[in-house]
Amino acid sequence: MLFIYNILLLLAAPGLYIAGLFSPKIWQGIVGRKNVLRDIAQWRETITDQHTVILINCASLGEYEQAKPLIEKIRKYSAKTRVALSFVSPSGFMNFKDRDLVDLVFYLPFDLPWTIRRFLDILRPSAIINTSYDMWGNLMIQADRRQIPQYLISARVRTSSSKLQFYTIRFYRKLYKIYKRIFAVSMEDYNNLRKLLSNMENVTITGDTRYDQVEERHRKFNNKHLLPVAWKDKPVFILGSLHREDLQVVFPAMQKLENKYPDLHVVIVPHEPINGNYEETCQYFPDTVLYSQLMPKTNPKNIFVDTIGDLASLYFSSSLAYVGGGFGKTGLHNVMEPAVAGLPTFVGPYNQNSLEAQALIREGGAFIVRNSDELYGIASSLLADPDQYSKISQIARAYITRSLGASDKIITILKNDQII
Repeated sequence: MLFIYNILLLLAAPGLYIAGLFSPKIWQGIVGRKNVLRDIAQWRETITDQHTVILINCASLGEYEQAKPLIEKIRKYSAKTRVALSFVSPSGFMNFKDRDLVDLVFYLPFDLPWTIRRFLDILRPSAIINTSYDMWGNLMIQADRRQIPQYLISARVRTSSSKLQFYTIRFYRKLYKIYKRIFAVSMEDYNNLRKLLSNMENVTITGDTRYDQVEERHRKFNNKHLLPVAWKDKPVFILGSLHREDLQVVFPAMQKLENKYPDLHVVIVPHEPINGNYEETCQYFPDTVLYSQLMPKTNPKNIFVDTIGDLASLYFSSSLAYVGGGFGKTGLHNVMEPAVAGLPTFVGPYNQNSLEAQALIREGGAFIVRNSDELYGIASSLLADPDQYSKISQIARAYITRSLGASDKIITILKNDQII
């Protein structure tokens, strides 16, 4: 299977370069890897034998959010450990802001056998930690041959996962068997891992480390107001990570809500902020300013967020939230972030990829909406009923609080394994 995997990688390489000619993001990922081994080698020369290097690999920023609370605890408990953080996607690497939290950040080299051999020879990590779904065959197998212990945190395996299909399951059984420890998010993931592993002794249900990360953000931003001062005591409806499929549902509902509640403000946060999105937004909401151009005393009716990385903190200055992705095939985005801020949250019907969204819906802290009228109706009732709003807000916060502690469980096991 590894041979077939490598053949497929080689066949895909020309297509990647061709795609890069039409996609600046893909091209950035190609160019960014050009001198990565040289840069790692220069950094590695500065690390003495008294220090160990842990490689933490993340596909993008979402996976980094899972790794971040663990990185913070590694920093807290082990002064001798150096953290090397790799990203697969350009969006993760280019928008990474916590440079002071890690010792080195770089693009993970392409998963070709000869490249990975050089990479491991240069970096010489004492352990490798992968996040959630991210697994690279050559990296894992080459590291295993070097007897480098490997861990998987916030492990997810959906029932519909391609890893469980007849044409891939043998390959992934080989990879999952390599892990020294697997930290699963839920019982569903644990049960699906049974299909990939004959021995479950190294699998532990710890929960999702993202809960610890969003709770840390709560401590940081809960008492900060990041929107116009004039909005402070006014209701704010934030539309987070919007895809085009969401617009036909949320925009008409927001127009009706603003007509009924003149004090209501709307914050529009597209999944990918581009000029065309802003122009389309202004057709619905004329008095809308860009977040990047917001002045201290500005008091617009609505705001369009044209920056990356600010959504999670803006939830704490808002009253209600809609999280995008639930009307398309891309999957629902993060509902933990508005929940930790105590926001009643609305999502589309396609939310099967989000266990936390389904749990919040069951408990009454979030709502499925299938059309604009449903969104308007429920949101309007909450804006008109402070007691009901407060009840739902408390449900959302309580759900997050109950789910904390995954990173503490993981760090305890890493200490017992003498990784840190």
